[in-house]
Amino acid sequence: MIELVSPNSEEVIGHVAEADEQDMDRAVAAAR
Repeated sequence: MIELVSPNSEEVIGHVAEADEQDMDRAVAAAR
């Protein structure tokens, strides 16, 4: 997971999942 940090307060405001190339290829294929 990647932490999203507010540049204003420097506090963690969220998290997002990391994706590799294979994850991106699957997402693009599913969108088509």
